[in-house]
Amino acid sequence: MGNFFLKMFTIIVCCSVPVFAEDHPENFPQEFEMTSYGSFVNFRGVPNALFFFEEIANEDSFEFRKALRNHEIDTVVLWSNGGSVFEGLQMAGIIHDRGLATYVPEFGECYSACSFMFFGGDTKISKGLLGVHQFSADEQASKETEQIGKTQEISQFTVSEIVGFLNEFKTPPWVFEKMFQQQEMYVFSKQELSRLETRSSNYDLKKLDEIGSFLTRLSDFMAEEACNEDLKECSAEQLCERSIKEDNWSADIVAQPFVRE
Repeated sequence: MGNFFLKMFTIIVCCSVPVFAEDHPENFPQEFEMTSYGSFVNFRGVPNALFFFEEIANEDSFEFRKALRNHEIDTVVLWSNGGSVFEGLQMAGIIHDRGLATYVPEFGECYSACSFMFFGGDTKISKGLLGVHQFSADEQASKETEQIGKTQEISQFTVSEIVGFLNEFKTPPWVFEKMFQQQEMYVFSKQELSRLETRSSNYDLKKLDEIGSFLTRLSDFMAEEACNEDLKECSAEQLCERSIKEDNWSADIVAQPFVRE
């Protein structure tokens, strides 16, 4: 589900919702109408949540603040492989200062700099995968300097900033050990995730169940749209549903491509 979801979501974002809705006005649910803020997305169906489905890019923190001004956000849903370390730290700081909840949904993945945003949450829960690794100088900074000493200085500054932010978030010390002892990604076990969870008394956990249900409906809807557009994207179950009518092969013209398949 994870890879398919991200693939289809990227297509929707690139095409933009108005175009998508215009192509299918008869069956496009209003709850999936969305507004984009850089790498963030706000859906009409869950107005108090911001979804982060892409890599962390420059100016995402600016777009994040803009989204928070325009919506009453209480939850940030994370599904990202990471990206810019400094943007990730800045957004983690905003999440912490605002007392927002962070959530990695089932099948979701939050790696590298995305983990900073997770740790910044007041309430923070991961039902998906959360991973950390050793950080070094930003790629661009490394490209712009040929001096080894300068690169090491940038790396040390990066580590200092990471430690400072995570200490402010009261991140358990054992997380630092996992983060800085290896360059390969370390994915926390379910037992470790349960130790990392924090639950604020003023946050209603039912909101996370609603977000999970919404993502399931969104994934199902995108799967149907993908099948309608390209037979190669159809599952065996979808092909059968479209090609059979009253326990027989359908003679309807619209069903013929699925019958042949």
